Amino acid sequence: MIRLATTSPVQRRDHPEAASLYPRYQAVGDELQAMVTAHPDQCERVSLGKSYEGRDIWALRVTDNVHADSSSKPAVVFTGGTHAREWATVTVPLSLAHNLVDGYGHDAASTDRLKKSEVWIVPCVNPDGYEYSLTQDPMWRKNRDPIPPQQLKEFPGGRAGVGVDLNRNYASGSVADYRSADDRPDNVSDDQGASDDPQDESYRGLGPASEPETQALTRLGARPNVKGWIDHHSYSQDVLYPENVQGNAAKPYQQVGALMEKAIQQAGGPDYQVIPTSDLYPTTGDSLVMMDEKGVPAMGFEIGDTFHPDQDERDLLNKAIPAADLVYLDWVLANQNPHAPAAA
Repeated sequence: MIRLATTSPVQRRDHPEAASLYPRYQAVGDELQAMVTAHPDQCERVSLGKSYEGRDIWALRVTDNVHADSSSKPAVVFTGGTHAREWATVTVPLSLAHNLVDGYGHDAASTDRLKKSEVWIVPCVNPDGYEYSLTQDPMWRKNRDPIPPQQLKEFPGGRAGVGVDLNRNYASGSVADYRSADDRPDNVSDDQGASDDPQDESYRGLGPASEPETQALTRLGARPNVKGWIDHHSYSQDVLYPENVQGNAAKPYQQVGALMEKAIQQAGGPDYQVIPTSDLYPTTGDSLVMMDEKGVPAMGFEIGDTFHPDQDERDLLNKAIPAADLVYLDWVLANQNPHAPAAA
């Protein structure tokens, strides 16, 4: 099903009054630290860098022994909160983290996962925008980097704006993945996949990886042992794979996507569909393409059917989506072992 032209689906039933259901930025960091306190041998809170406004971009590194070198283990990264208004994409990775660490030593599957892997969970890629969305503007999407006209040297008459869409700002191996060949930076009428207008909510920024947040995640993705990547977004109820993956190359994504979809259903969630990102709308500069070009089978989610889920939907997402995340993690680990059967 093709759903083009907008940066969000047409129908919404948002509940911006539900902001009290979601942790503020400080509470997110505190929750990660509480996991470290409860599981000091399995968890480490790491700052990947600072946001534009100086907030730490926190990650939780999880493995069976964080005090030992785990760089030889396959690493899988789970991110959320890239787009500020997508509140449940912050709580879902936190729920995944609890699932992983709380089961260690008690549940055989959880223990085995941490023995075999290094997991990085980044619940809030965009801390400035997330905090602003929760407290000032529920529909805010971008980061909070101001773009004054004098910086827009290639954009005559450019309008000042605030914020860059972080998932249009990643630098891939091919410049064409950041900006289409016939998309000129000085002309907003030919924008493709992202906007060159700083006032647009899909503004791509002044250049590839211009933002400190995308730089921090790019450094994480460049770690040699990263073998998997999932980026959580909302909303549409889709399991996504990179739009540049076609033909036979798409089959592994479709196969694991079907397993992830089944896990969501078994956890009580609705039907999801497995599609390339281009079936939603064209994008450039997104993290899935960046990671796919590194040889990492990157996938994404569009979770739920609203930016601001009420309590019932939030709780369902916090249960169902981590179940699918674990299916993906197990699939990555199985395919790292040449003696293990390939996941169906």
